[in-house]
Amino acid sequence: MNRTVDSNVGNGRFVTLMVVAAVVVVVDQLTKWAIVEWIPLYDRVPLNSFINLTLQKNAGAAFS
Repeated sequence: MNRTVDSNVGNGRFVTLMVVAAVVVVVDQLTKWAIVEWIPLYDRVPLNSFINLTLQKNAGAAFS
């Protein structure tokens, strides 16, 4: 392969990686927003027979 083809393949992989990263960040932020909006603080929402989802807040700060 010549250098132009190798460069284009590398650019395609980079773009794919950036798109996947952007999708992960958007989905992460949407799920955080949904949890904060729909689950009351300290309320327990059972996901199945042994896993519960609970919203908790941490008012502490690291390295303070």
